[in-house]
Amino acid sequence: MSNTNTDHVNKHLSRTLILEALYAVYVAEEKKAFANLNNYLNNAAGIGEHPDVVAEAKKLVENIGSARANIELVKSMK
Repeated sequence: MSNTNTDHVNKHLSRTLILEALYAVYVAEEKKAFANLNNYLNNAAGIGEHPDVVAEAKKLVENIGSARANIELVKSMK
């Protein structure tokens, strides 16, 4: 294999690894926010830690939306 082909394969592999890592990051962010939101919605004990539950829930919903948008963006780059 020539250097040009090797360079192309290495660049493609690097791109793929970076996109896969980004995808994993955003999936984890979505799952974390969803788990926390689910806790607020279904566990009264978790609510006592935060006086403004609606504001916290809003942040989590925004985090979920952002993560989902970023997941779709990464998918489109593959």
